[in-house]
Amino acid sequence: MLPSVKRHYPKGTKIIFVHDKATSHTANVTKEYISTHLPAGCDVRVNPTKSPDLQPIEKYWHSMEERVSRRRPTTIEQLRKYIIQDWNALTPEEIGKYFDKLEENLRIVAKYKGEFSGDEASIRKRSKWKF
Repeated sequence: MLPSVKRHYPKGTKIIFVHDKATSHTANVTKEYISTHLPAGCDVRVNPTKSPDLQPIEKYWHSMEERVSRRRPTTIEQLRKYIIQDWNALTPEEIGKYFDKLEENLRIVAKYKGEFSGDEASIRKRSKWKF
């Protein structure tokens, strides 16, 4: 992730790093990496666990998974290569599309005070995101 940040955003750009409370994000090794490798002044925010409506990157992971799966990797090396190729092809414009509905989703979450607000189909309809 950091090489992509450095490639797409000039030094001094305000960076907001958002993650959830997934075990992989709260592990000591992850906390240490974040504290030593993120650019100075980077704002780190934590969302509730299992809140894909608040984490646009989750939409990207889903899209990446579909694209990589279509290529049918047969080895770990191929899988790694395809994931890196997909990640490196990510543009600021594509990143933007994953954030387009974030403000609307934040309003929905605030309206329901962070509680589950219905079944998955109604969430899909409200968020207007492609799943």
